[in-house]
Amino acid sequence: MFLKKYVNNLYYEEILENYKEEYLKILEEENFELIYKLFVDNEFYYVKDIILKYLEIFTMEYDEVVEKLEKLKKSLGINYVAIIGNDLRYLDYILK
Repeated sequence: MFLKKYVNNLYYEEILENYKEEYLKILEEENFELIYKLFVDNEFYYVKDIILKYLEIFTMEYDEVVEKLEKLKKSLGINYVAIIGNDLRYLDYILK
C-alpha cells in the first residue's frame, strides 16, 4: 500500500484500524499525491494527522479541494493553517 510512503508505521497501523482494506484499495496514488503536495506546499505541518483523520479528502477531485481550501483561507484569514491545526473539524467543510 502506497500510504506507507507518506506516514510512519504508527500512523499506518492506525489507518489500517480506522479504514477497511476495501476502502484503502480505492485510493488513487496520483490523486493522493497531488492533494498531499497541496497541503505540504501550503505548510500544513500536520498533514499526517489529516491523512489519519480525514483520508476521505484524498479521494476528492483535486480542483474541488483547492477551491474549498481557498474558501477556508478567505474565511479564516492569514493564520488559517494554524487555526485549522488547532481544530481539524474545519476540514469537515472540505468534505461537504
